[in-house]
Amino acid sequence: MRRSLFVGSILGVMLITAGTARAFDERRSGFILGFGIGPSVTSFTQETRFSFFTTTIEKIPRESEFGLATSFKIGAGIGEQVMIYYVNNVSWFSVVDSTVRTTSNVAVINDVIIANSVGLVGISYYFEETVPSPYVMGVLGVSVWDAPFEDGSSALVGFGLGAGVGWEFKPHWSLEAMVNWGKPSDTLPFLGETEINAVSFVITIAGLAY
Repeated sequence: MRRSLFVGSILGVMLITAGTARAFDERRSGFILGFGIGPSVTSFTQETRFSFFTTTIEKIPRESEFGLATSFKIGAGIGEQVMIYYVNNVSWFSVVDSTVRTTSNVAVINDVIIANSVGLVGISYYFEETVPSPYVMGVLGVSVWDAPFEDGSSALVGFGLGAGVGWEFKPHWSLEAMVNWGKPSDTLPFLGETEINAVSFVITIAGLAY
């Protein structure tokens, strides 16, 4: 995840540096840069397969967590109704650490912040060339399940996609609702393969510079 964020940042700097006079000219065509924030609900299951002499499957029942959703976009508008961009949709929430640590004979259970993201290539289609306008969105790419604030954590990576609708109610400002799905996994020596199946429902207020 950290490598993909670095690559995305480099691409963003390149796009900004290469911006033309059409950037931020109040038209959807040309360079775009956007950010959104709002509430989220993430529902997920976890399955771990241990393969030694026999295969053992450990499943954690489906859980749902409320949290914060963020969205980042950078790309270009093709005309006034179509936008293509790099996107990263993240749902942030906390889960109880399954590891119980003891301090001075007192059990301590830690909360862990999870960043569940779906992103890469996104596309939006606006039904109107002018504001206000409804629009639809789609995301195709990768999903990442990570605990970015935990030392030594290993991110799970897999296929991801998303879809949603939006309403640009005034220039540069929209209300968006999305569903993001991902199935990240990872295989660790002696620990087996862990697979997450996660669905996030998010509503964001999004600002888009164009």
